[in-house]
Amino acid sequence: MDNLDNYPDILNAQQVADLLGMNIQMVRKAAREGALPAYRLPGGRRYRFFKVEILEWLAAHPATGTASPSGPSSAPAPRALRQEEHTPGPVETAIRQHVAEGQRLSTPTRGAPFTVDTIDDRGIVLLLGEGEWPTRLTWECLEGVVPYIRQYGGIINIGGQHQVEGKPGTLDGYLKGCVKTTTAGWVAVVLEKAGIVRIVDDRPARVRLL
Repeated sequence: MDNLDNYPDILNAQQVADLLGMNIQMVRKAAREGALPAYRLPGGRRYRFFKVEILEWLAAHPATGTASPSGPSSAPAPRALRQEEHTPGPVETAIRQHVAEGQRLSTPTRGAPFTVDTIDDRGIVLLLGEGEWPTRLTWECLEGVVPYIRQYGGIINIGGQHQVEGKPGTLDGYLKGCVKTTTAGWVAVVLEKAGIVRIVDDRPARVRLL
């Protein structure tokens, strides 16, 4: 493998192909199918990749052919790119049925628009804020929302504090255990669209299990 310091933190498809010793078309196909962690640029068809996620993926797929100082490896990559058997949970099933990739949604309180960029076997990617920053939430995290709300009587505050740690007993507090950014308001909208919760537009706003 080439010196990792030669690669930026955010990679394009060619850089991923060079890093993994793969054909660029295979990288693009893997990105489209969700076999590689990738993000589409807003309004475009090009993919970008976080180097740290590619390295994590590589560690989990040691059979993948990768580049070496003497040149690309001849080890076959397609086997590593096959998606592992995946059984959808109830939250994933509901989201797949009622939410679509590319769908534009808005938060109920501020009307802030956002985009559901990707729905794959790893989870969902939301494009948030004015910069449409890609934020991934795994299915494991999202499946845990329902039992978390249930333990508080089926209704909790959304929260949404712009701090690293969320307030316990809020949706924000739960989600901050998955991602250290504020996603609660947007996730609440996705879950409502999927028919999992209803947003109660009180002050503060809350979500109630359906």
